Amino acid sequence: MKAPDLIAPEVPRAAHRTLFSLVSACQLPAIDARFAKAASWSILATAVGYAFSLVTWVIIGRLLRREDFGLLSLIQTTASTFGVFAGLGLGLTTTKYVAALRNTEPQRTGRIIAMTWVISIALSASLAGVLLIYAHNLSGTLGNPALAGQLLISAGSVFFNSINGTQLGVLAGFEDFKGIARANFSKGLCSIVLVAPLISAHGVTGANWTITLAALCACATTQASVRAACKRHHIEPRLAGSSREFAGVLGFSLQSFLGSIAISPVVWLASVTLSKTNGYAALATYSAAEKWYALILFVPIAAARSALPLLANALGTSEHERFHKLLTASLVFNVGVTSAGALLVAAASPLLMRLYGKPYAAGWHTLAILAISTVPAVLNTILGQPLVAAGKVHIRLLADVLLGVLLFTSMRALVPSRGADGLALAYLAAYTGTSIFLAAYLRAWRYSNA
Repeated sequence: MKAPDLIAPEVPRAAHRTLFSLVSACQLPAIDARFAKAASWSILATAVGYAFSLVTWVIIGRLLRREDFGLLSLIQTTASTFGVFAGLGLGLTTTKYVAALRNTEPQRTGRIIAMTWVISIALSASLAGVLLIYAHNLSGTLGNPALAGQLLISAGSVFFNSINGTQLGVLAGFEDFKGIARANFSKGLCSIVLVAPLISAHGVTGANWTITLAALCACATTQASVRAACKRHHIEPRLAGSSREFAGVLGFSLQSFLGSIAISPVVWLASVTLSKTNGYAALATYSAAEKWYALILFVPIAAARSALPLLANALGTSEHERFHKLLTASLVFNVGVTSAGALLVAAASPLLMRLYGKPYAAGWHTLAILAISTVPAVLNTILGQPLVAAGKVHIRLLADVLLGVLLFTSMRALVPSRGADGLALAYLAAYTGTSIFLAAYLRAWRYSNA
């Protein structure tokens, strides 16, 4: 196959038939040992990250005023949006390429790893620089000129998190979820150690510095893990000859990136709209509830993340039956776990929101709505994976655009009048609509190739 081509070829017609025969007689197929090991380590890696993150944000919520908590959430949402542009979809791209090529074309894999590393540094530095230059103007857009100094600090987290995202993609491609766990542990430990002293000394500024320094710790740990993984697989990252890979990698990366920018600016705009129409306190309530939303999803998203490189690897080696079994296992397992978690968190939402302090207790219904929305959210992820693995990234992109459109229209209709509850309902509506679209497309794809 030529270098510019997508790695995964279109799935043969016979594979299409098996791809969508997902559940038979309500029996979950046996998950092979490789998937179980990868999923277990991926879940552990993600659990470490989410556990530290949740504890850190609970500490922040209890130490800062509610309005300052909302202010910090707006700063981090803004930084995350810049990070999406800096990432250029390279994390998913490196996962797919490394997973598909590491066994059959180690030299090509090394070229791709080296090339994406250089691109990642250049893009991360550029976007962090843009944030530094335009921090004052952007703070005016956010309706609070005092945010300029905070945005300057968050430029560091944009730089380190963007590079880290690409390197985590390499580790996922190697199925090195132990390395991902180490990176998450490093980031979380740094956050826990620094957050209370820095907030006590500097308030919101101290919390912001905590997030940036934690991103630096994670980036350094991930880089060390990537080097070790390359050595284990006898792959040497080298730039020599990497120009021949540029067109293919960039083409896949751009499609993934376009899907991200269809969503991230809308997420940022939703936070800005909520803060402007209902105040920073409303944004604080939503952000506090969102941490538990993420906790519900950590197991299914981690398992799904471990499944993607295995799916791509199965296609790369033409193991279509194994591809089908992995997809079926991923769908049934993740939807089941998510549903159970959603019910538990929704039932316990009054108690969970009180952990942040009494001012957050009234926002329990925001958390209950977000908990329910995790089910269509995980369906959106799982139903999109066979498309990415089969090279149909343009359909995944179309679904992301639809998600962005639905979120924008729902948010505009619901947030001004219903505040944090309205934003939670907007996410529920958007993910439900997108999941229906993906299910309908997969069904039509099945019959068109039967």
